[in-house]
Amino acid sequence: MTFDKFSCYSLLLYDLISDIYWIHFFFHFLSSDVNFSPFLFCFYFIPFYLFFFCSYILLAFFNCNYS
Repeated sequence: MTFDKFSCYSLLLYDLISDIYWIHFFFHFLSSDVNFSPFLFCFYFIPFYLFFFCSYILLAFFNCNYS
């Protein structure tokens, strides 16, 4: 499966937007009145963030450079 350059840069842009969303969500959660839960942090924020970050960066990198 190959992508054109527009699709590659769209993936990178989507990754940037999702990174901003997750970071904003995390700091908003920390600054809220809700008690901080290490369980929520370890099993919700970190896995989803790593999944989105790694998958889109790797997908865009390999397809942009090797297509």
